[in-house]
Amino acid sequence: MALRRRQVPLPLVDLLGERKRSEAMEEEKIQAQPPAVNASSMENSRDERTPQSTESQRLLWKTTIVCVIVVGTNVIGNYALARGLRHIGGIESWSPVPYIEAFVHFWIAVGVILMVIWLIARLLLLSWADLSYVLLVTSFSYVLTAVAGAVGLHEVVSWVHWLGICLITLGVALVARTSPHTTDHLEYEK
Repeated sequence: MALRRRQVPLPLVDLLGERKRSEAMEEEKIQAQPPAVNASSMENSRDERTPQSTESQRLLWKTTIVCVIVVGTNVIGNYALARGLRHIGGIESWSPVPYIEAFVHFWIAVGVILMVIWLIARLLLLSWADLSYVLLVTSFSYVLTAVAGAVGLHEVVSWVHWLGICLITLGVALVARTSPHTTDHLEYEK
């Protein structure tokens, strides 16, 4: 099949530059190609989709691993902070000195370090996944924090709280079945 080359006026070539002209010609070639109808061309089109499928699988694994890190550091960090603050007692001062002194306590130091890791992992996750996905999936940390409080800190959790925890778990299970990335993040950079 012979392709017709569209002539671009000379002033437009100067404005667009050589790169834009070659991009326009490539786009014309793609538009001029007939749709794939035979077995070999269908096989080629499947091969072209495979990297995208592999990329989405990679994104899913990457998102799952970082979500586990976010949830884990949040739960363990909050548990460590609560345990440390219960050990040293309440801080009721406007002075920064008691708060600074609290940082040397083992459990509080561990909690602060884990919360810094949590923040970095959450920022990383938000850099490629949608906010609506990240917030809902990582809310599973509320469930695990309640369990850690009940088991590790011997807190009393009412049946209403457990019912809410079950609803959160159901919501997380529903959202986790969706794609973590549904929007093009580059469109917000414009």
